[in-house]
Amino acid sequence: MKLTELTLKNRTVIIILTVILIVAGAYSYVTIPKESQPSIEIPIFIVNTIYPGISPTDMESLITQPIERELQGLSGVKEIRSTTTESVSSVVIEFDLDVSIDLASQKVRERVDLAKSSLPPEAEDPIIIEIDIEDLPIVTVNLAAEYPISTLTDVAESLQDQIETVPGIREVELVGTIEREVQLDVDLKRLEGYGLSFGQIINALQTRNLTIPG
Repeated sequence: MKLTELTLKNRTVIIILTVILIVAGAYSYVTIPKESQPSIEIPIFIVNTIYPGISPTDMESLITQPIERELQGLSGVKEIRSTTTESVSSVVIEFDLDVSIDLASQKVRERVDLAKSSLPPEAEDPIIIEIDIEDLPIVTVNLAAEYPISTLTDVAESLQDQIETVPGIREVELVGTIEREVQLDVDLKRLEGYGLSFGQIINALQTRNLTIPG
C-alpha cells in the first residue's frame, strides 16, 4: 500500500499525531531552560598597567615588554598580543580552549607577580582582567591627543557621564586616568609665627574637604 493511500485512509490518526507532536514541541520549547547569554568560559586574560605621564615608546620598553617576556613561557598559550599607548599598557593572553580557566588564571597571576620586580616602582600594580561572556558586548574607546593627561582625563570623564545616560549601558569604566591631588608644603617656623600648629592645618583641610561633582 502506498504512503499516500495509507495517509488518506487514516486522516484522523495522522491529524491527532500531528497535533500531539506540535503540542509536545511547544511544551518542550517553553519548559527547557534557556539563557540569553549561556555560561561560557573563555581562557582569555587582559593585563592592564598604568604609568601616568609616560610616552608610548617608554611604556613599551618599561612595562609591556617585561610583562610579555614573563608570559611567553606559559604552556597552552595560543596568542599574546599587546597595545601600548601613553600611560597605558594592555597585554592580552589567549589560551587554548582545552586549558582550564582556573589553571590559566593561576599561571597568569604567578607570571605577572614575577614581572612586577622588573617594573618601575612608580608604575601602578598590573590589573588582571578575566574575560567573562556576561560582560559582552564591550566597547573600548581610546583617547589620544597632544594634550596633557589632565586635559584628557577631563574629556574622558565627560564622555563617561554622557555614555552612562544611554539606555542599556550597565557600566562605564575609566582606565589610565589620573587622580587629582593638591600637595601642601608647610613651613613650620612661619606657622609658629602665626600662632598656628600643624594639627590645626590638618583639621582645617579635613573640615573643608568637599567632593564637588563636575
